[in-house]
This record gives sequence, structure tokens and C-alpha cells, in this order.
Amino acid sequence: MHSGMAATRIADEQHFIGELHIVTAPQHVVVPLPTAPKRAALLKRISALQRRSDLTEDEFRREWIVQRDLVRKTPGVAAYRQNVVIARERAKGKPCAYDELPIDGIVELWFENTATLQAAFTSPEERSTMRHVLTFLSEITAFLVEEHRVV
Repeated sequence: MHSGMAATRIADEQHFIGELHIVTAPQHVVVPLPTAPKRAALLKRISALQRRSDLTEDEFRREWIVQRDLVRKTPGVAAYRQNVVIARERAKGKPCAYDELPIDGIVELWFENTATLQAAFTSPEERSTMRHVLTFLSEITAFLVEEHRVV
């Protein structure tokens, strides 16, 4: 793409999406999504994670493997993905250092509905999972997303 066109497109994006930060995070499927097309729309919870400042990237990744096994035991989880961040762009097209965009991972969890999500997050299994979270995460930013199938 011509560099002038790219600059124009990036400037235009500012009008409808604002400042865009990009992370590259390969997906790791822990619990696969039920197969389409017969599955109902699911409620999705996406969380951006930041490790504690006293942990290295490798220490974070080791603890996240432990976390994976804990979440598998949580009742009501219809699907689960862990996505470890391997690259960051604070400004589109410009790689940046960790301290400029301190996100270590992105979690994707799916539930049948709000009641299932609430039951999962109040279960004894989840309380155990959250105790472990405190040992390696400093911040979790979560969003709920309702799926809408587009054909």
C-alpha cells in the first residue's frame, strides 16, 4: 500500500475508532466452543490481564498454565481461550515496549447466559481460581460481549 494512502487511512480511522492500540496474541483453546451452527448464542467475557510488576514474563506464563487448569474446573464455562500477548503497538504500525502497553494476556470465556456466568463466578472452584489470580496478576479489565450471528 502506498505510504500516503496508509497515512490517510490511519488518520481517517481516528474519526470513528479514536486512538487504537494493537496487541498480537496467538490463541490457545483450553475449552473449545460448541460446534456451530446448532449452538445458541453465548455470552462472552473478555479480560485483558496485566502481571504483577515483580514477575517476569516467563513467571507469568507458568502461573497462567496453572490458571488454565483451575478454570477448566469452574462449572458453567462453555468455552475458554487464553491468548498470550507477544507483540504490542501503542500507535498503529509502530511496535512498542511492554511498559508502553502493559498487557500480558487476553482471556475469552463463554457462558450460556448471565445466570450461568454469575453462578460460575460465585462457585467454590472460582473462589480458588481467584485466590491464585492474586498471586500473579495486578490488573484485570473485563468486558461482557453478547454474540450476534451475522450471515
